[in-house]
Amino acid sequence: MILERQICGRIDGLRETTRWKVEGIFPDGTKLITIDDAIASEYGNLAPVLHGSFLPVPPLDKFPWAEDNINTGDMIYGRKDSIAINSERKAIILRVVNTGDRPLQPGDCKKNHTCKDWR
Repeated sequence: MILERQICGRIDGLRETTRWKVEGIFPDGTKLITIDDAIASEYGNLAPVLHGSFLPVPPLDKFPWAEDNINTGDMIYGRKDSIAINSERKAIILRVVNTGDRPLQPGDCKKNHTCKDWR
């Protein structure tokens, strides 16, 4: 798992990421692996990802690096009223039938390109 830890770097805006789940498709099926301590270098190394393709490894100056003082979020303590999340969004009920031999994992339609086929 040493090679996997070298792909992305801390500079990519992933400083706080410590564990990744990566799913790969192989001839004998889909495998899900977990990479602990996913970041091992400052800048990362895209050469293993692009190996075998016609694409060259881009130079580091092509990537806009995140600022060190970026605010990744705030914790709100002692709030008395409730917080409404996505209150303006319309909810839908979607019935999904799985006829395959693998578990089905419906997710966010914005991230899933097949969701346009569901609507």
